[in-house]
Amino acid sequence: MDLSGLNLGQLRELLDQVSKEAEKREKHERQAAIDQIYSLAHQFGIPLHTLLAMDEKRKSRKATTPGNVYQDPANAENTWGGRGKRPAWLQQALAAGGSLEQFRVPMRP
Repeated sequence: MDLSGLNLGQLRELLDQVSKEAEKREKHERQAAIDQIYSLAHQFGIPLHTLLAMDEKRKSRKATTPGNVYQDPANAENTWGGRGKRPAWLQQALAAGGSLEQFRVPMRP
């Protein structure tokens, strides 16, 4: 679509129309997806509260589990959850001969 022949006012009007149409279609597609979810849940006999509970469980999961957190004894603010790249303070301590286990935070009862 060649827009070079349109003046600024026409371009703004077109932008407004495109924005409204996109919003309208997004609402329609979202509602269609919701309807499909309700239909599938009903088809398989899954109560909607079960789906919502599953979603809440997924949201509440933590990236780290108790006992899988490591802390710098020299600075308690330096922690690492055991995932991803090891932080510099831990890499330096390990390179100096320390063991990973000595930095593990004990599990609380």
